[in-house]
Amino acid sequence: MIKYLKSIGAALAYLAVYIVMIFLTALGFMVYKLFVLMAENPFADLETKVDTILVFLLDNILLVTLVVNVISLLALLLIAKIRKKKIRDRLDLVPVPISNLWPLLILGITLNLTISYVLALLPLPESTMTEYAEAAGRIQPYTFTGFLSAALMAPIYEEVWMRGYIMKTLQKGFPTLLAVFLQALVFGLLHGPIVWVAYSFVIGLLLGIVKLRYRSLYACILLHFSFNASNYLTSPLSGLIADKPPVILGTFIVSLGLSILMICLVMKKTRALKSPAAEVPEYPPEQPFQV
Repeated sequence: MIKYLKSIGAALAYLAVYIVMIFLTALGFMVYKLFVLMAENPFADLETKVDTILVFLLDNILLVTLVVNVISLLALLLIAKIRKKKIRDRLDLVPVPISNLWPLLILGITLNLTISYVLALLPLPESTMTEYAEAAGRIQPYTFTGFLSAALMAPIYEEVWMRGYIMKTLQKGFPTLLAVFLQALVFGLLHGPIVWVAYSFVIGLLLGIVKLRYRSLYACILLHFSFNASNYLTSPLSGLIADKPPVILGTFIVSLGLSILMICLVMKKTRALKSPAAEVPEYPPEQPFQV
């Protein structure tokens, strides 16, 4: 029981780092905007200023997220340094031959397409899809800041945080498969609207399995990058595809088939996990619990 509580406590501590960084970064942006508003119109009423600041945060959500991710990543690396842990070992930064990694690049694209068409084919409530569309519209990924935040920084930070720290920490106290499930659940819940929560949970499960199969965080970062960056390919492609059920269904079947094929290739090119302890050799069972 103690090891379970320690594992959960340590995972919550890493989660708290992210939450604190979100608060501090948002506060910094709010203070900056408040000074700007005071300089422009010092006599504006408080309610107007608060509304303007909130709109400013929503309009710059990707920039805020980018700053949060950069600062949080530095904080996690600093924690490892203070605890005198080797970053390479703590995060499983193990080089993998490109001949074993290439299916992940294709999988990210086909999986993105598959999920897009699942959402198009499912009879989801209009209110749910409206909420999803509004949230997606605020992100504005097709900008330089959007690409930098969503396609480059998010895959690095989220993998370091979720699969490098939280999942590996949970493995100290829980069976490996349960640790994979829990980190995917946290990953999904942190993605906002229910649609994002659902498919982020699935992606989190897949990324956890990829980490186990490759035993390298580089593989997770590559798949995450491919999935996020493929928005710049799949969105223009969807505009060229006729908005007709047969075409949508056909495209869905092809993308799903390719996704399954790539997953089979990944399974073939990687060796199975022999035991939970093999995933965390720097923390042998006979030693005191460490994070």
